[in-house]
Amino acid sequence: MTFTTEVLAGFTSPNQLVMLFKILFGGLLGFTIGWNRRASVAGIRTFTLIAIGATVFTIVSVSGFPNNSPNADQARIIAQIVTGVGFLGVGVIWKHKGRLTGMTTAATIWIAAAIGISVGIGMFSTAVIVTALTLLLLNLKPWLVRFEED
Repeated sequence: MTFTTEVLAGFTSPNQLVMLFKILFGGLLGFTIGWNRRASVAGIRTFTLIAIGATVFTIVSVSGFPNNSPNADQARIIAQIVTGVGFLGVGVIWKHKGRLTGMTTAATIWIAAAIGISVGIGMFSTAVIVTALTLLLLNLKPWLVRFEED
């Protein structure tokens, strides 16, 4: 068996194909949210990359540390995704003339990471439902604004 054959076998093993599917699926869900938010500060690329990144970090956490020992705690990486994405979200919140903007974008960034984590640990139905709820809430804005003004 040559080096090339070994490398190709590693890429086509069932475990690697599942990981690839998760990464693509997480990216697709992030893309759908980004498509909806494409007119905001964070758009298609940002949301896709956040979802892919959270998915990959979660896959590495679960697959790289399967025993979940005190020295290799899977939850630590996932907790740091939440913290790290919080810093991204803060970057889109601005105060201008006494008014805060970017709160919805920041919350949506946070949700995109949560979707990526869900996909990374194999909770596909949760990821799809959260994506659908997020898109529903984002698209209800014109209707909700009427009630907020009253």
